[in-house]
Amino acid sequence: MQLTALFNHLDVNKDGYIDFADWSKIIKEQGNHLQYIKDVILKNQLKTDDVLKRMNLTREQKALSLVNLKDALKVLDITLNETKAFKLAQSILKNKEFIGINELIDLLECFEEGSNIGINFI
Repeated sequence: MQLTALFNHLDVNKDGYIDFADWSKIIKEQGNHLQYIKDVILKNQLKTDDVLKRMNLTREQKALSLVNLKDALKVLDITLNETKAFKLAQSILKNKEFIGINELIDLLECFEEGSNIGINFI
């Protein structure tokens, strides 16, 4: 049963085969988890405060360290393990020591209250 579930996940175009296109898409998705998170936020039109609450954060927080960001990402996306969350946090910080909460909000492209469009400064 687990093998069937894995096959179904890898067979992206659902043609009964796992070909190079399927494999490439899976590898690409695994390599860009930040985009996956943004897509979920966009698809569900998640509000900024709801995303922050899910991450156990508030707008009043000044900055997040690598460890704080990693932990917040793991809470936001339960599919992230310790290693993946750490690598994603490192890629977000880009050799900086901290990221401001407003910078994180902009990066995640959340929706603001009373708005039907996403905030997108990137």
